[in-house]
Amino acid sequence: MFYVELTQFVSQTERKPRALVIRVFLHPPEAEVSTLLLFLLKEMGGIVLMVSAILFLAARDPERNVAVVDGLIVGLVVLAITPLLSLYTMDIQRIYPGHLIWGRSLARLVFAAVLLLSAAARGAVETSGHF
Repeated sequence: MFYVELTQFVSQTERKPRALVIRVFLHPPEAEVSTLLLFLLKEMGGIVLMVSAILFLAARDPERNVAVVDGLIVGLVVLAITPLLSLYTMDIQRIYPGHLIWGRSLARLVFAAVLLLSAAARGAVETSGHF
C-alpha cells in the first residue's frame, strides 16, 4: 500500500517539481513557489553534493585535513544562526513552523560542538593560548 502511494507520488513529482517543493515545505501558498526558487534549490543541491564529497574525502584522515573540519564547524555555526535570524526578521512562520527551525539549529550546534570537542581531544585545536 505504502509502495503504491510512494510510486504515485514519485511519478507525479517527476513531471511537476513544483508539487514536490510544495509538499516538502509543508504546503506554502502556491504563489510563493516560483521558478527562481526551484532553480536555486537545484543549485544548492549541487553545492551540497560538492561539500559532501569534500567532507567524505577529508574524513579519511582528519588530522591532515584540519582546515576542512574547522571550516565545517564554522559553517555549522553559521547555518545554525542564520535561520534563527530569519525567523525574527522575516515572516517565515507562515511557510515553516518555528519549532522546526529551532530544532534544526540546535541539532547543528550540537553537531558542531561534538566536532569541536573531538578535535580538541585529538589535539588539533590549540587551546593553550600560544599563537
